[in-house]
Amino acid sequence: VVGNEKTNDYVIYRELRTRPGYLYSRESIIRTLRELGQMQLFDAQNMNPELKNADPNAGTVDVEYNLTETGSSQVQLQGGYGGGSFIGTVALSFNNFSIKNLFNPKAYTPVPMGDGQALSLSVQVSRYYRTYGFSFSEPWMGGERPVQFSVSFSRTEQFGYNYRSYDVD
Repeated sequence: VVGNEKTNDYVIYRELRTRPGYLYSRESIIRTLRELGQMQLFDAQNMNPELKNADPNAGTVDVEYNLTETGSSQVQLQGGYGGGSFIGTVALSFNNFSIKNLFNPKAYTPVPMGDGQALSLSVQVSRYYRTYGFSFSEPWMGGERPVQFSVSFSRTEQFGYNYRSYDVD
């Protein structure tokens, strides 16, 4: 695998359907490209498997996957006015997060990256309510099989409103 600078090797290797010692299989290469594309960490247009050292007698070939990483994090800022109040939203989403490096200051570029985990934080506020959101997803819980683990928390605070005095409690 060539071209991964942020994503850890084992995150890519667990998606490969071609392994050392396996016989050449075009279907396995196509499936690998599809699964790497579904991770949304690499540019699907620039995935290029290169076949090297082909041995037709043995039915083997070396496959080099040339990948180009894409930006997988998002920042969302929204604002608006409705119902007599300003409404603002801030959301951060990291799709190649690394929770195991959370306490490793050297891993922050600007956040710990490389393990293919997803982390999302959001806040929405107005005069009448506040909503906080947090979600985390690990696509390979335990590291041996694709068992997804997800956790999500949300908290909403709604305030009372006096229609006569226009006060918010």
